[in-house]
Amino acid sequence: MGNDPFRRYDDDDWCCGLNCFPADAKVETKTHTKYVKELEVGDQVKVILEDGTIDFSEIWVMAHDDPSSTATYLILSTSKHTLPISHRHFVPVTDEKNSSNFEYKMAADIKVGDYLSTTNEENQPTTEMVIEIEEGERKGVFAPLTKNGYILVNGVQASVYAEVKPALAHPALAGLREKYDVTPKAEMKAFLEPNENGVPKVFDEAFKMLRQLMP
Repeated sequence: MGNDPFRRYDDDDWCCGLNCFPADAKVETKTHTKYVKELEVGDQVKVILEDGTIDFSEIWVMAHDDPSSTATYLILSTSKHTLPISHRHFVPVTDEKNSSNFEYKMAADIKVGDYLSTTNEENQPTTEMVIEIEEGERKGVFAPLTKNGYILVNGVQASVYAEVKPALAHPALAGLREKYDVTPKAEMKAFLEPNENGVPKVFDEAFKMLRQLMP
């Protein structure tokens, strides 16, 4: 593990428990395809639900919005899709083709031969095998959080959490999602004031505490 060149488990990781994607990654909304850098709070983005159906989930906060920084991402490639993603980001994977028995792994723990949750040309859920894993520099660091905790990026399903397991992170933010539903936009924007790295201060502190609970 210590010799894995793709690991980035230092304490200065920008994502701070949040998902991170580069500016040029693509996401499908209800109306058209957007670059991640173009996403806004309120956008409905495509996701795959746990029962295997396609749906849309609302972005309730851009938890990291830094278009100017350049970051090092893992690039997970299948025969049809390429996903640039932060090293600590959780991704649902399975070890069998077309299996629905997914487990969440950090991107840095995914291996060639693992299967990712994707969509095919008919817009139906499927799985595709990872055939190559690279590392590369990309512009931008973005973290759109959806209400149900999933997001399809470049056609590949990912969690909207990194470092802190989704089973812990998602319920921990339930109160903030509820606050979003009943709070005026201007007030919510002020509440989610970002720190110098573009991460809302309330998230930064919350995930620092959650990290202490991780094994």
